[in-house]
Amino acid sequence: MNLSRVAEVQGNAEEAVKYAQNAMELSKTVRDKTAEAWSYLYLGYAYSLSAQLEKAKKAFDEALNIRRELGQSGLAMEPIAGLIQVALQINDILLAKSLMEEIMGYLSEGATLDTTEEPLRVYLACYNVLERIRDPRSVQILDKAKQLLEAQVSKFNDEQSRRTYIDNIPWRRAIESTWLAKQAKS
Repeated sequence: MNLSRVAEVQGNAEEAVKYAQNAMELSKTVRDKTAEAWSYLYLGYAYSLSAQLEKAKKAFDEALNIRRELGQSGLAMEPIAGLIQVALQINDILLAKSLMEEIMGYLSEGATLDTTEEPLRVYLACYNVLERIRDPRSVQILDKAKQLLEAQVSKFNDEQSRRTYIDNIPWRRAIESTWLAKQAKS
């Protein structure tokens, strides 16, 4: 799974798919449903990167189904964010909005994304929908994402490490650059 994630971050869709499929086979062999859900999540991102959007949607749906079956509502937010990404890629704004509202509803009830591996991806997915439909909540969700990113980078002792942490991951970079662009306009 980690190799799939690294390949995805590096933009190597073919490797990302291969590693996610390998992780899937292993998780099914050992009958680990949680690992299977993670494998489907990474497979969804890998397929999305390679523009195999129907396969991406199916993988994210499978991850979501497993998370719901296991009662892992916090972890369910990541495959929902993946489905938002796919919906935006196919320009299905109604679906993207519906999925985004599910996440926003979850957050409005006081829940957090603490259990997710990449909460910034979830925030960015919501922001992208909110911005696309010109919903004023986009400012709040972007600010929340930027605050989380700042909290994460504050753990590093030097500026070079902080820059690397942001610059090497596309969604972190996107949050920072979008936030900076919004600040420059205001």
